[in-house]
Amino acid sequence: MINPLYKNKQIIRQMQFHFKNSGILKLDNFYTTPESISKQISKQKFIKKYSPAEYSFEESKKIPINKKELKKFLSNFSKVINLKLNLKIYAHRGYTLLNDYQKMRKIGFIIDFTKKWNNDSNGYTSFIKNNIEILRIYPEYNNITIVNTKNNVKNFVKYVNCLAKTKRIVVEGSIP
Repeated sequence: MINPLYKNKQIIRQMQFHFKNSGILKLDNFYTTPESISKQISKQKFIKKYSPAEYSFEESKKIPINKKELKKFLSNFSKVINLKLNLKIYAHRGYTLLNDYQKMRKIGFIIDFTKKWNNDSNGYTSFIKNNIEILRIYPEYNNITIVNTKNNVKNFVKYVNCLAKTKRIVVEGSIP
């Protein structure tokens, strides 16, 4: 369940104002019971996805979050007709590369379920606009970061190096 604080009408107006002006919104303690979601994630079957010139990560087709509730929440920031979600794990040697073939979307978001992460191991998500990094998201447990990506903003996950002792677990999503 999404934190009731983020369903409060006054808080929603503040979030909308901030998102409209900055194009970025980061919320801590997004779910009230992230442990139960993490437990469900740990039971998922993940498949290795690897294309050397594009990406290396593990992915699961089952995503144990309430898509309807998330869609309703995100509708505060954009019209949501379709919601694309991916549950991914980035471990040592995991990455995605920036490329010209990334599909453009209105909004991108990341919900992080990584409990402990050494930032020196990289694995962060970087958002780029006109060849300039505009945002770097380091893994933080039970956070959502929402980014306005409609003006040619692309992203990638920095190569996870050998200092990673845990796996980065994220739900990556977009609103086309």
